[in-house]
Amino acid sequence: MNANTNSKFDLKVFSKTVGWSYRESLPDNLNPQLSAGIPIQFMKRYGIVPICNQNDEFIVAAISKPKQLDALDVLADYYELPIEIVIMPNDLVADLIQQLAENRRASSQKLLQDSLENESIHQVLDQIQDVLITDSDHPFIIRFTNSMLAEAIESGASDIHLEPDRTGMRIRFRIDGMMQDRANASSHTSELIASRIKVMAKMDVSNRIHPQDGSLTITVGKSPRDLRISSVPTPFGERVVIRILGRAEQHTDLLKLGMSDEMVEKIDTILSQNEGFLLVAGPTGSGKTTTLYAALHRIDCNTRNTMTIEDPVEYHVPGVSHVEVGQNRNISFGDGLRSILRQDPDIIMVGEIRDGDTAGTALRAALTGHMILSTIHTHDPAGAVIRLLDLGVDAALIAETLTAVIDQRLIRLLCPHCKQLIDDQNHYSPAGCIHCDHTGYKGRRALFRFIGIDQSLRSAIRNRDHDKIEQLVTCHCDEQLKKHANLLIEKGLTSLSESQRILQG
Repeated sequence: MNANTNSKFDLKVFSKTVGWSYRESLPDNLNPQLSAGIPIQFMKRYGIVPICNQNDEFIVAAISKPKQLDALDVLADYYELPIEIVIMPNDLVADLIQQLAENRRASSQKLLQDSLENESIHQVLDQIQDVLITDSDHPFIIRFTNSMLAEAIESGASDIHLEPDRTGMRIRFRIDGMMQDRANASSHTSELIASRIKVMAKMDVSNRIHPQDGSLTITVGKSPRDLRISSVPTPFGERVVIRILGRAEQHTDLLKLGMSDEMVEKIDTILSQNEGFLLVAGPTGSGKTTTLYAALHRIDCNTRNTMTIEDPVEYHVPGVSHVEVGQNRNISFGDGLRSILRQDPDIIMVGEIRDGDTAGTALRAALTGHMILSTIHTHDPAGAVIRLLDLGVDAALIAETLTAVIDQRLIRLLCPHCKQLIDDQNHYSPAGCIHCDHTGYKGRRALFRFIGIDQSLRSAIRNRDHDKIEQLVTCHCDEQLKKHANLLIEKGLTSLSESQRILQG
């Protein structure tokens, strides 16, 4: 393959390239192993695949997006060799990336499935004399665990579930809110995989009969990611869930989360006040904490003392003081909140209202010159108010301090690469392709409804009238989620079936 230096592309700015050529087929000396260290998401994003090594003189890379040449220097630095560009049709490069992705997944699954017959693993297990698993640093276990974490991050997973059963361990990823099977481990390796994760998270490997929490930071490519680890005992071994936290810069804008300009203005008005209580409600995994972090980014921390109390601290916001509570630190939300009230805060974010003590302390703080932001687990906005009453908080205190409730859900967005037009009303349906892992969906957006607490609602709260609260809240916001979802359907961003799934859930 000869380099063509008489290029219509200006390669001079890319000092690590040696020229370019054009092909409509893959070369015979294609080396799939060459790209083993390159993340699939990187290749998808830039439409580029390293395909062969020319005698350790330069790397040949197929590219379908000539305008994305800034990835070339990244590859050159990685291989420590210059790059020759081979421009190929988009479909050919996309198919090659898909094949590489499927091969990687098959390789990971085969690695696990073959573990039952893996002689070296049996030798490791034979050396285990007590409940303390000391061989979780075996190269096989390290290789698989690293591969699993990298694949989860590249796939955009929010959680990894390691679920032991009678036959071994089921490994699943949660991607865009949906669980997806990835592999099954034999019983011989499942304990070692769980122990490897605990070692990485600095958890007590010898303790396998009590729940534990841990955390660690890993780097995939050049991007550090924080992981939160939870382990609980089951009759078949430890069940481990790894939560992959998103990058903080993804959560800095309420508008990008899907909130309307009008709603953002209302929240800005609330945040500018000296006291009050803003509550974000929704089911587990609906993005409540993300919304609060986006709200924190709208506060001028140079003029106001802003603090958070969380279990655990998920992201660090410049200018904000974060305090961590929980079992590991032997301090509750209520105790921690009482402590930071002595730190002269203007705004306090409480990670979650879990009990009456936390709720009462937060609401009393909101009554005495503090703006309090928090979340609560409910399935509708009326339930958020009723839940505060059920926790035993004084009804008059709730009525006096509660400023607004934001209720939210996350809806999946159609993959822009494969969505299909199904009717003349501009409705689209999912299809499935390499970019979305054949699910038809890629990414999510929040649906919001906003409930301002007016005098009629305050009166119903003081009277602890649950039916009246339900009626008034429904009157305020019943159609907001549906209208928001319909707008996304009209724009071709999501499907009718996905909207129905979310609204009926």
